[in-house]
Amino acid sequence: MGIFFDYLGVEYLWHALIMPSTKRNGMTIGKAMSLLVHSNDDEGRLVPQLHEAAAWLASMSPEVFRAVMGTDPEVLLRSDVASTDVEGKAALVGTLLRLYDKGKLLDIRLAPRAQYRKLEHPGLAEQLRPYIVNADKELVVRRVSLDIAESCELRSLQKDAAEVALDASQERAVRKEAARFVARVGDGPTRARLMPLALGTIGDDPDDDLKGHGLRAVWPEHVGAEELFGMLTPPKMANYMGAYNSFLTHDLTDGLNTADLPTALAWVEGRGSDDEEPFRFGKLADQIMEQAWAKLPNPGVAPAFARAALARLRRHEELVKERSEVFAATGEPTFSERIAADDYRRRLLLEEIITHLKPEDEAYLLMHWQTSLVIKEDVGWLVERLGSEVSNRKKETLAKLVGSTFHLWDDERHELVYLAHLDDPTLAHEVSRYFAPIELGSKEAETQRQFHERSSRLKQGDEDTLTLVHVQAAFSGMDRCS
Repeated sequence: MGIFFDYLGVEYLWHALIMPSTKRNGMTIGKAMSLLVHSNDDEGRLVPQLHEAAAWLASMSPEVFRAVMGTDPEVLLRSDVASTDVEGKAALVGTLLRLYDKGKLLDIRLAPRAQYRKLEHPGLAEQLRPYIVNADKELVVRRVSLDIAESCELRSLQKDAAEVALDASQERAVRKEAARFVARVGDGPTRARLMPLALGTIGDDPDDDLKGHGLRAVWPEHVGAEELFGMLTPPKMANYMGAYNSFLTHDLTDGLNTADLPTALAWVEGRGSDDEEPFRFGKLADQIMEQAWAKLPNPGVAPAFARAALARLRRHEELVKERSEVFAATGEPTFSERIAADDYRRRLLLEEIITHLKPEDEAYLLMHWQTSLVIKEDVGWLVERLGSEVSNRKKETLAKLVGSTFHLWDDERHELVYLAHLDDPTLAHEVSRYFAPIELGSKEAETQRQFHERSSRLKQGDEDTLTLVHVQAAFSGMDRCS
């Protein structure tokens, strides 16, 4: 409704201005502005509720444009400045910079930076340069000048901005804006100059913003994956959503190519647990794992993924932290669902993991309570692989995996495993207890009874902190100790 009344007001003022000669009481520009200006403001600023109407009217009338520029030039950023001539744009930029420099305007960053794009004109870089390079100018006007330069992609200012970003004697807020400008607008050689910021070797950087802009500037064109991951350090401010966080959650993985994935996965493998390291690193590890899963068949990726996956499972972490509410909102399948739906990739991964798995006590890891790498459909495949395997160590691992899938067996799989264990001593060692008669009242009978009761409670949701496979692993351990 407010927009409609703005429209009616602008229509009235517009017709009163453009056709004054046809009306005996035609308004002057001054009279029209008096309706827009706050009556109690000594500096003649516009009524805030009329900013939209003033911007609309300024787009229609050069006279109103100039009048508003003299009182509230920021309002004109909402108008169609692009339709203004070069002289008008230059005048508006000059007025904005002058008022920012005098502290008459505040840069509270509520307006989108894209609005500055409207100010582009041939002489804009020369208007901005003195404010960017002069350390004696006010912080706000220097920051706004760099924002305008970035929005208008004024690459002619990149060397000046790089000098500011690398000068530790400059105000850090200005250095951050200059580094951002170079990282987003600069050419390759100029971006390479920000390597010291990425390494954190020039000046204080308590919030890691300089580091974040520096990393964005050099990755991936000027630094390789191995060097990059060596440059990552825990964020100094864990909850700060700045340039370093943006690099870790967006820019880094965007720059990874398939050949970089083994290096990235090695970083995931070697990092500490989620409890020991920052949340941002855990999220980065998740993104790397997801990206690598999509590229799993490529050379070198599956072995590195297997080592990273096993390292995370040994740390009692999920392969990729599930955020079910996010997946549900987008309709995207969870990582666990994608693993379960892709037999080829899942079994390719299992082939690699079997090489590194400790057969005596780690089989249960692959039936992880959040991300199962072995599902019901893999029982037959595991039995088949066991029959063709020649390595005794791998046979032990495969037999242990088959035994760990006991809770997944239906009648068909019971028969399959039963027949296989008759001909395979290694498998028989792991699964014969499932088929051998049990004497009532024996220790084994009591163990099985306890297992059944606890499993039933788990299925009913009474104990959601454990899983059947964990219970089974616990009782298997008891068997080995007895």
